[in-house]
Amino acid sequence: MSKINEQNLTTLHILTRRNFLKSGSLLVSALPFSTCLTCISCSDRYKPVSNSNNSKVLYASDFIPDGYSCKLAFIADHHYWPNHYKNWGAKQFRHTEERMRDLVETLNNETPDISIHGGDVIDAGTAFVPPYDEYIKQLNYEKEMLNGLIHPAIPIIGNHEVPDAYYESESELDEWKKRFGPLYRFTDINGWRLVCLNTMSPNPGGSKPLYGVDDEQVKWLSAILDEAIQKKLRVLLFAHIPPNEFNYSNDFENVITSAGCVKGMMVGHDHTNHIYKTGDIPVMIRASNVASPFAYSMVYPYPDGRILVKQKSQHFPFIDYMSNIITPGAQGTENDRYFTLNGSSDMQPDRLTELGNNTDVRIADGHLSVDAPNGKGLVLIDLPDMNNVRLIFSAVKEGATHIGAVACTNGDGSDRIDCVLTSEYGTDGNMYIASYSGGKKETLGVSWFNISDGISYKFVVEVKDGSIIFHPKNMPELSAKIPNTPKGKFGFFVENGKMFVTDLKLEKLG
Repeated sequence: MSKINEQNLTTLHILTRRNFLKSGSLLVSALPFSTCLTCISCSDRYKPVSNSNNSKVLYASDFIPDGYSCKLAFIADHHYWPNHYKNWGAKQFRHTEERMRDLVETLNNETPDISIHGGDVIDAGTAFVPPYDEYIKQLNYEKEMLNGLIHPAIPIIGNHEVPDAYYESESELDEWKKRFGPLYRFTDINGWRLVCLNTMSPNPGGSKPLYGVDDEQVKWLSAILDEAIQKKLRVLLFAHIPPNEFNYSNDFENVITSAGCVKGMMVGHDHTNHIYKTGDIPVMIRASNVASPFAYSMVYPYPDGRILVKQKSQHFPFIDYMSNIITPGAQGTENDRYFTLNGSSDMQPDRLTELGNNTDVRIADGHLSVDAPNGKGLVLIDLPDMNNVRLIFSAVKEGATHIGAVACTNGDGSDRIDCVLTSEYGTDGNMYIASYSGGKKETLGVSWFNISDGISYKFVVEVKDGSIIFHPKNMPELSAKIPNTPKGKFGFFVENGKMFVTDLKLEKLG
């Protein structure tokens, strides 16, 4: 883990991840934060197929070039409010606690150096205006949620963190500051200065929210940017409201553009992926965590000034069939989800073999894309044939009819076992296991589920002791007997479209 030099960074009491994930309602205003509630979490419903501690990693890649200065997670617009059905609909909030516990588990598994929570973790202020006691419960939950992380975390004020959309005095944020510390702060880590800003300015006597960085904060920002120049630090800014939506006018844009050390700014609020510039500073608006696909971003700053941004998502498609209600267009294009500022992060495939006609395989910006517009494209891990292994990868379908895992295949892919997700209904369902031998197909297991573009599915496939188990996270499990378990290669495939793979691992089972 990278060494962090903290300035104005509140140290949050760290509970164990186990305690947080076992918490039930987590409306804990009457409980000390060290208290462990006892209710089975949603994640406890889905047990690993077998113990990973008894396995040996044979191949692993997250498709991130070596040499980055630090690894951080940026999450915006969590919008926690249980049992609240107004405005965005029941499906948005019905499983908010399960989703938030899963988010903590997901971020802890990512092992970032730090996570930055870019505003609207809760739901007060604009549009919602809960009673004050509900606001306090939500703040306590936010504290509990951040305490469940096993790395430093910085929360940022959003327009749903204020108790009143038209708040008039900073004193109204005393309860927030009591739990989380300063409204703006910075952290230095391995040659980078991470600056978290407050874009919610009080508006005494006003009738609308005042978005922007107030004059006092601009003076502070100017001073710490000057210091960053002296220390030869590069700077990345974080805030909730994008600068093009500020209605508080001052010298903010000139301060950040003239400094020369600011390499980018990450924001939320708009619930979409989009990049634009304020002056010459790239502003990266990131998709929300509240709506399917429950997005978050992994961010990798490099010593040469590059910033690699990789969208990932919680593997949580089972909630009310969320796969079927993803907001069209919110994620943008592939280049909006995965990109590298100020340079390239292309990589050459390592121990990966491509099969299929007219198939394009590319690794860039933290993901592997496979494009097979007219047929089937396979990518196999180039290791000796084997069985008794577990294949794990996360993949997103983009305009394809089928995506899936490949197990026990021969060198040309003609004889194999496929574990498939498809959006096409048929006799094989939307999830199935099928074996192919001598040109003949045999369906070994079938289930149904809503499969959609843009959703990140976590494939877990095990072949051991004469059986194959297909176990996507938070989805039905399929299994089948395969007598005389064949040895072969493992990998993944896409048909008639694209797939994006964000991590890949093959393990030898004990």
